[in-house]
Amino acid sequence: MDKYLEKYKLYVEDHRKKVKLAFKLLYPFISHNMDLNKEDLEQLKVNIDNHDKSKFDEEENTANAYAEFYYCENVDDEILENFENAVRLHKINNPHHINYWHTRNQEMPTIYLIEMFCDWWSFSFAKNDPMEILDWYNKNKESINLRDKEIETIQKLLTFVKTLDKQK
Repeated sequence: MDKYLEKYKLYVEDHRKKVKLAFKLLYPFISHNMDLNKEDLEQLKVNIDNHDKSKFDEEENTANAYAEFYYCENVDDEILENFENAVRLHKINNPHHINYWHTRNQEMPTIYLIEMFCDWWSFSFAKNDPMEILDWYNKNKESINLRDKEIETIQKLLTFVKTLDKQK
């Protein structure tokens, strides 16, 4: 199990670096074009810096379930069930996931939408294709269940990403 956890820790560290890269690229845009005050921007920086650390906290402690699912050669029903529970727990306990807000019947605040977007975009960086986020969102937007205002914010971020491609 420890060998799986070490691999997963390395994966999460790399993922967090990519989330930070996405934020670094977005920051000039969001700091001037989103309705965020100084405190919001500071909180967003803290959120980005702490992104997904909760998976290793005692309270959430989902890292083992993720590690076993992703790295064990023989995933049985118990490992699958533990993984599905870990994903559910992570998503309802972390404000950068839409499930956190919608289970509370609340609209997702902009700073968490931006963090969620950075999370999504990080996977495009992992594929060495930063523009892949555009196709990914188009394919998945119906299943994400965003509200109108949330969609509007995500669309602004996607529009900015498109400008980066044109700058090449």
